[in-house]
Amino acid sequence: MRRVVEFLEGSLTDLHTSRSARTVLLLCACSARAAVPLAAQQCPDGSPPPCEARARAAARVKPPAPSERGRHFLVLPFRNLSHTPDLEWLVEGSPTLLGDALGRWQEIAVVPDDRLFPALRRSGVVAGSVVEPARVRRIAEETGGWTAVTGEVLATAGRVRVSARATDVVTGRVLVSAAAEVGAAEDVRPAYERVGADLLRASGLAGETLDLAAATTHSLDAYRAYIRGLGHYRHAEYRRAEEAFLEAVRLDSSFAQAYAALTGTALFSSPELILVAGSPAYRYAERAAALASRLPPDRRDRARAVYDILLGHLSESRSILERLVARDSADADALEALADLEYLDMILVTVGGRQRPRGSLNAAARLSKRVLDLDPARRNRYLVLAQVYDMAGGDLPGILPAFREEGASFLDMFKNQVPRVFVPVLRDSLEVVPAEAARAFAPESVAVWQQNARDIARTWVGRWLVASPGDAEAHRELARIEELDGHIPAALRSLATAESLGVETRWEAVAARRMVLLAKMGRVAEARRLADSLASATYFDSVAPIPSLKLEGPVWAFQLFLLGGDFVRAEAVLSGQSRGLATALGADSAVAFAFAGGILAGAGFRPYYLTVVPVALRLEALDSALAGVGRAPPTNLAARALPQMLRLTAPGADPPARARLAARALDAAFGLAARDPAAIPLARQLAAVAVQADGALAARAAAAPWNAP
Repeated sequence: MRRVVEFLEGSLTDLHTSRSARTVLLLCACSARAAVPLAAQQCPDGSPPPCEARARAAARVKPPAPSERGRHFLVLPFRNLSHTPDLEWLVEGSPTLLGDALGRWQEIAVVPDDRLFPALRRSGVVAGSVVEPARVRRIAEETGGWTAVTGEVLATAGRVRVSARATDVVTGRVLVSAAAEVGAAEDVRPAYERVGADLLRASGLAGETLDLAAATTHSLDAYRAYIRGLGHYRHAEYRRAEEAFLEAVRLDSSFAQAYAALTGTALFSSPELILVAGSPAYRYAERAAALASRLPPDRRDRARAVYDILLGHLSESRSILERLVARDSADADALEALADLEYLDMILVTVGGRQRPRGSLNAAARLSKRVLDLDPARRNRYLVLAQVYDMAGGDLPGILPAFREEGASFLDMFKNQVPRVFVPVLRDSLEVVPAEAARAFAPESVAVWQQNARDIARTWVGRWLVASPGDAEAHRELARIEELDGHIPAALRSLATAESLGVETRWEAVAARRMVLLAKMGRVAEARRLADSLASATYFDSVAPIPSLKLEGPVWAFQLFLLGGDFVRAEAVLSGQSRGLATALGADSAVAFAFAGGILAGAGFRPYYLTVVPVALRLEALDSALAGVGRAPPTNLAARALPQMLRLTAPGADPPARARLAARALDAAFGLAARDPAAIPLARQLAAVAVQADGALAARAAAAPWNAP
């Protein structure tokens, strides 16, 4: 905690004259957020205990009247009687197709996919199988769908036949039977429209017509890509889900549902997009909001709530989402969106005479737990829970900014307001403490709190791995916890497992993380070879320098290049980062370049820099750089950073090492001045810092003719 306070004091003091600098500090803080313990045991389906108690509780649900039951549909996955691959997508796609067809009517309620499939898993139902009446009854009692729709698809003689039955769950009486056919090469949705129109007779709405394509998309290929994306999303395969949704909107640029799904998937896969000017996430959300009138009411409201977050209208978004949750406490989509808003809502409010951010980490944790209880397949909630506790456990950035008022956009708040800064801690519960009050905490207490928080994060990741041991993200997050606990070999093993499985999100630069872990293990030569390889592939140019976890890679690469005396590559890292920063912020490239140099050299972003790279490696890199600085032109950005690096590093060295560094710096200053008159300004800066580090060098420095006032 003391290091966090030093971070705040140093950063906010050093950077108070630089709006761009202040912006990046806060962007680093937020993006690590935007992107929470229970017993390790859980039910066979991965849901929290009690297991059997859930079914017993459901049995006490009293069914509504028959007229009401007829308007609440539970569409179960259809059976593929032909077992042909071309029809397999309709097994899980049928509930979505009929849900889209029936759900457009205000008088009709259809159990949504996000509630249907978790209920099926909890009841042990395999999609596409025959479901016995007792299990259908349990699912109906849990979801509120009292008219069960079952069906089959069959390909024969060049035709595809879709048949369905609507059954009253309570009495077992078949209310409606319907069937429709299309040619094998034709769009199958008209068959579902005709079947859906017939099913409406069960609700007393006979004679109505449906237009499924108008409610969704006119492109069958786009719809199939959308259905495929939903399947990937349910299985925490976010990269593949994003690719499928992108395919859907490429095929139909007016596909509202696909844009809405794409927005959420993109933001979770790459949370820094919320802080990047003109990012794709803004375009997706804007398009979804523009097309929202084509969505069912609940989806329309959620799409607008997400867009409001990006626009900085956090109060309006909160109002929409809280209304959705109040209306239906089992709406997993709304609960998930509200949990994320609790993570991101940093508007200052006054509670009990004290100011704090309106968003609550405790609420984000509680809502995420609720989502997991409703749908254990939403494994992104495990990641959110783990990261909330990681941050309280000492992970970067370790701060939460809060602002007086909403801005013209989410990014606008960071660029144009001076925040109040808070520190997350875990005592009896998660809480945020004003940064200025954090220094009162005893270091021993802070260490205990942080270890407790990391232990809880580890528990959540453990549960995640029990539920789905093949999730790369779980292993990647475990690697982060191991690293924070100082178990570097274990962290490297977990990261290797994550890489072998295929990391689905872009929360951090995984290859650069491997480089960092190798360096922390003392395998510096291997780390430097990996840094060389990444630099040759312009890897560091592609890493936008906003998320803190991604920023660590370039910071370490910079040090590794200096350690090897490679000023050309060290400067290239700074240049690449400045370009990324300018693009991300829409900032002036010269300002961004100067500040990126400050971040990576340790100038201006002092405490962050000191947190990332240990003193021993910085001392060695600085010593090597000072010895070889004469080989670099005086305009080299890495060479120009050496005086500030010495100023920040020397106080952490023991007296002999500090004296040795100071002498090395003064020798370097003499060498620079003798070789190139253009380097005299840099030589003077080095000499001044050398004298600050070791006053015994003052006379020699003052005697240098090039160092005259």
